[in-house]
Amino acid sequence: MKELNKNIIALCVALSTLFYITSCNRYVRTGLYSTKEHDYKIVLNDDSTYMYDYGFHLGEYVSSGLWTQKGKRIFLTSNIQDVMNFPVALSAIEDDNSDSTFIVFKGINLLYYDWFCLADTDTIHLVNDTLYAEFRCPFQMFLCAKPISRPSLYSQSFMGNNPAFYAAPRDLLVKSEPIIIKQKTSHKISVDSVFGESPLYYIPFKKELFKLSKSGIRDMQMGFLLTFMGQGWDGTGMEQGMK
Repeated sequence: MKELNKNIIALCVALSTLFYITSCNRYVRTGLYSTKEHDYKIVLNDDSTYMYDYGFHLGEYVSSGLWTQKGKRIFLTSNIQDVMNFPVALSAIEDDNSDSTFIVFKGINLLYYDWFCLADTDTIHLVNDTLYAEFRCPFQMFLCAKPISRPSLYSQSFMGNNPAFYAAPRDLLVKSEPIIIKQKTSHKISVDSVFGESPLYYIPFKKELFKLSKSGIRDMQMGFLLTFMGQGWDGTGMEQGMK
């Protein structure tokens, strides 16, 4: 009888240990998570990237980057850590035979924000996504964005495709890392798509903590529970309007 009891106890311990290990290693489902009471959405993609959009009474925060999981903890780390030194991707345009130097900008929102370049002592306002650079190479420049005249947050009839534009910005100016143009040729400068869509509302994350729950993930800083909603409207986990 004693031997039987020992075996039962050992089996119970083994099952409990297995259940604990299994629950701790439960992998988070990829897709769209959102809250019911607040305009708060996170998309966790299969390639370990995330999209973040949090709207509240007077503000709108966006972010993008990589997510990782350790046990029941989910960490978000943004692509951009410093909005006054945000990175860009600089590349030469292939098969360009022109003698002039021009730069094509990708991923910037010219409709809702003023973008301009600081090059040497000049400030150049961007009116389209192409800048003809008349500087002697090599030269250094910075890409910047600031607000334009905005309608009131409460002018609902003017709400467009970028609601963050109508909210109170986190920053009044953002500035890129130094961009070095070394030779006279055509270049492409790409900005993180989410940052360029709403540059004054981007929130940097460094291992922002969320915890896995039965119905979704919980924001450990603000306490909100985001419920798993599936793969979103376009089949990728990204809700329309989150770019």
